[in-house]
Amino acid sequence: MKKSKFLKKSLAMLLALMLVVAMIPLSAAAEKAPSSLDLRYITVNGNTVDLTESSPTVQVNDLTKAYTVKLAAELSGNYELWALNKDGISHEEVTTEGLPLTPSMYYTVDGDTATFKLAVVDTKGDNMSSNDKQYDAWTITLEKVTAAVTTNVEVTKGAGVAKVDKVDNENKIVYLTLARHTGEDYDPANAWDQNTQDSMDAKITVTGLEGATINGAATYTVTNADDGATFQVTSASKGNTSTFTIVAEYEDALESLRA
Repeated sequence: MKKSKFLKKSLAMLLALMLVVAMIPLSAAAEKAPSSLDLRYITVNGNTVDLTESSPTVQVNDLTKAYTVKLAAELSGNYELWALNKDGISHEEVTTEGLPLTPSMYYTVDGDTATFKLAVVDTKGDNMSSNDKQYDAWTITLEKVTAAVTTNVEVTKGAGVAKVDKVDNENKIVYLTLARHTGEDYDPANAWDQNTQDSMDAKITVTGLEGATINGAATYTVTNADDGATFQVTSASKGNTSTFTIVAEYEDALESLRA
């Protein structure tokens, strides 16, 4: 009789547990963000972070500062990237405009490192937070170092470049005015051709600041410095990298500008 009662109680407890598990929303289950979002890189304080790494890390000099997290491109559909408050409740959206993270709200500090969490959320396109689906969170580590952690540069023009308009070290963009190459015999009526422009091989010289290097060199010449071209810069601390993008406008020029 006692054995029968024990079995009944055990069965009742098992059924109760199954009911509880069944009531847990599927959205609470661990699941990676959809690969279709193509979300691999973000920037933290202007430095490129690869989210596919096992422990994404950015080197900094001060763990009490607010560092800005930024998307390279907005996510498609109803997906958003959230910075998760360490209280486990609140959050803020990370966009291409950037989100400065308040250390007291987001950083969990442990000695010379601090961590914060980011997660993709499907908002379902409605205003009901109960319907939101949060995917696996990434833990980003901030590592405090003494060496310079910046990836800033200065740029001087070379052949084929009319002017260096601006070096935006914050957003990692170099704005140039390039000489528009229209052929051996300059004729304003000629249609501009990308192949002809490429053959002009515009050049810029990039110099790293505070010990930053470009392809391992303190000073590096970027060839084919046309619109959309990129180059990478590494900090003196060796732990941070940034990708600079060239944004170019063109002005008509004679063939002699190639020299």
